[in-house]
Amino acid sequence: MPRNQPRLILVHEPEKACFDRLVADGYPAERATEISSYLAQSTDLAPEFEVLAAACE
Repeated sequence: MPRNQPRLILVHEPEKACFDRLVADGYPAERATEISSYLAQSTDLAPEFEVLAAACE
């Protein structure tokens, strides 16, 4: 039976993994550091995943 509620999908990538992926894709290390740091600040949700999951129940 289909759910009649919206679905929230959160994706989290740690800063180091993001940095490594950017470097592997050819970004200079300095630029990869800036980008991964910025993204880590804007996605600092990992500590809140359990609370968010409970709120969605």
